[in-house]
Amino acid sequence: MWQELSGCRQAKYFLHGVDSSRARYALRLPRKDLWILVGILTGHADLNRHLFIMGVSQDFKSGPD
Repeated sequence: MWQELSGCRQAKYFLHGVDSSRARYALRLPRKDLWILVGILTGHADLNRHLFIMGVSQDFKSGPD
């Protein structure tokens, strides 16, 4: 059903099926690291810190504690 949806293009590109070992790995990550992984996979990564370090942005807001 998920493959038939028209959205989620980036996630579908990277996730070709269920991989139990990768799922276990992800679920054992600390919350902050899991947040980053999900952001990258979904295309919604928070790049504010990187832009702040480069001097492109004056705002820096960290992720969840």
